[in-house]
Amino acid sequence: MRGFALAGIILLHNIQHFNFKHTAELNPSWLHTSDQVISAIIPFFFGGKAYAIFSILFGFSFWIQYSHRKAKGKPFSKRFSWRMLLLFGFGLFHTIFYNGDILTFYAIFSILLILTRKWSDRAILTLAICFLLQPLEWIKFAIATQNPAFHFHDSVTLYNAIFSQARMEGSFWELIQLNFTTGQLANIGWVWEYGRFCQAPGLFLLGSYFARRKMFSNICPKTWKRIGLSSFIINILLVPVAILLFSHLKERSPLDFVGIALWMYSCLSATLLMLSILCLCWYYFKKFSNVFGLIAPYGRMSLTNYITQSAIGTTFYFSYGLGLYKYCGPTLSMGIGISTLLAQILFSRWWLNHHKQGPLEWLWKKATWVGVKKNPIPESRVSGAAEA
Repeated sequence: MRGFALAGIILLHNIQHFNFKHTAELNPSWLHTSDQVISAIIPFFFGGKAYAIFSILFGFSFWIQYSHRKAKGKPFSKRFSWRMLLLFGFGLFHTIFYNGDILTFYAIFSILLILTRKWSDRAILTLAICFLLQPLEWIKFAIATQNPAFHFHDSVTLYNAIFSQARMEGSFWELIQLNFTTGQLANIGWVWEYGRFCQAPGLFLLGSYFARRKMFSNICPKTWKRIGLSSFIINILLVPVAILLFSHLKERSPLDFVGIALWMYSCLSATLLMLSILCLCWYYFKKFSNVFGLIAPYGRMSLTNYITQSAIGTTFYFSYGLGLYKYCGPTLSMGIGISTLLAQILFSRWWLNHHKQGPLEWLWKKATWVGVKKNPIPESRVSGAAEA
């Protein structure tokens, strides 16, 4: 699942040119139809969903690691806090290439996992639902109805002109400086303005709940069928309204905040539907599990692949590299994304045939357990995935 989510992220980032909002004026005109199809299909399937699966698995991994330590009668909260500080550092390194990094926010929001680690399953699920209901958007809506001056503020669009100019003409060093200054303001604004401030912690808690209930390891078809059917019905009801409101976003209306909330609901329901389909296919169809398992090494090296895909992609599209932003519309960018994905899958499989973990995963693990003479986490398929 982690490999599947990461594959969706790399395809989405490529057709968006890694947040480079610029029309490819030299893109072949005969690709116009396929460009339109890809521009619609990839965001529909992966926009907000691949990230959500990735976030759920983040909370899932926390509980695996915590439960392993708890079974040994050893504490994990301080060690996990140090681990998240290291993740924050990886996120800063990632920011050198890409201003839309999520690792730094993961590290910050993970505090909630530590604070709730001793809560009951019901309490965890309740708090997850509270976050996933997007209370901040409804508070913003209530404020906007009373104060017309309070309206939706789009930081990404606001800073887009600055980014576009730098990416078309700037050097690598100039882009690094921009990513760590204006880029961070845009990224923080995006998390706050587009519902991720509540959704990410909620997804972490949901993933922790799934791990507690062993919903991925001991798959119960009836449970996932109920989740899938409910998610499908909710999605059918929400999507038309969410698209209508989201298409009129930025009109300085209180309904902007309702549109964001409903869009987050539709992404969540679509994510749960996608997870249901994946789990049921894994359970019922052996051939599916065999084929799907081919990307497992890619998912186990998710930290390495997530960061290197940005380094590769920005070098392809930005001016300091090949400058392909002028030539590649969605179709050609999709081809680059698929090629990069296949190369990373092959590299991951080769690397893990010779090493137990990916390069950055190994570094992260060694730094996490610095000062410990013997690694307290047993090497296994499950713990290996958790480390990724």
